[in-house]
Amino acid sequence: MENHASNPAGRLFSYFSEMRTMPSNQGLNNYASAYFQTKGISPRYMSSMAGLMQLPDEVEAMVAQIEAPPMPVEKLLRPLQKVREYFHGDPLGTNPVSFMTNYVDMGVLNDLETTSHILNSFVVKKKEISEETLEQIRSLASEIIDLATADESLDADARAAFVRYAHRIAEAADLYKVSGPQALVDELDRFHQSARRMKTQPGAKLWEVTKRLTAVVVIAVDLFSAPSNVADAIEYYGDPFTQHAITEAPGPQQLEDVVDAEVVEPDEDDV
Repeated sequence: MENHASNPAGRLFSYFSEMRTMPSNQGLNNYASAYFQTKGISPRYMSSMAGLMQLPDEVEAMVAQIEAPPMPVEKLLRPLQKVREYFHGDPLGTNPVSFMTNYVDMGVLNDLETTSHILNSFVVKKKEISEETLEQIRSLASEIIDLATADESLDADARAAFVRYAHRIAEAADLYKVSGPQALVDELDRFHQSARRMKTQPGAKLWEVTKRLTAVVVIAVDLFSAPSNVADAIEYYGDPFTQHAITEAPGPQQLEDVVDAEVVEPDEDDV
């Protein structure tokens, strides 16, 4: 199966392909909201639509990275004009589905699919994140919220940082079909920076779950490829509180391969 979620042309193709299967005389927003996992024209709906409207620009930027494209650049970019015209004419998707299909017909869809395939072959090297992994991210994020709320060792700012991170990374998982894997990495980066500014350290259970979530995201998005680099990434993102970690990853990159342990410094009397 083609991995359309990892590149912007593929995400446009996936969205429009699903919308085309809906009743043509009904408002597209009724089905787009379900696609975005929200109800009605909510703040999430608005941000999701804004994300979709940015994808044509992202396609252009990614196509520009191909040094020797296997087909003319003009053909790779051809479907973007109609996509932009549609978004300009119906930015909130309140018109019927038939309005969309007047712009995004099968020819445009086929072109988007072709561009997606080329981007995956020449630019994108990431695997698609399964729904099972996305659900695991949501579940761990929910656990972090519960633990952070109950963790009395945290000051108010640190507690808010954990809760904010959990909400945002869960939302990034929900919007994977729109934003792709980069949104997960962005939230990981934001939390990593805020964690280093925390004045209090989390309890052991909260930090254990946070590190598990970090490992899931790092491996899911193929942030680094070789097992040793995955270990480095997990330690870098997972230990902002200067805790030591020993990571063993001799085989394939599996979450259960990641083993954390404290390094016990020897007493001076034992040296």
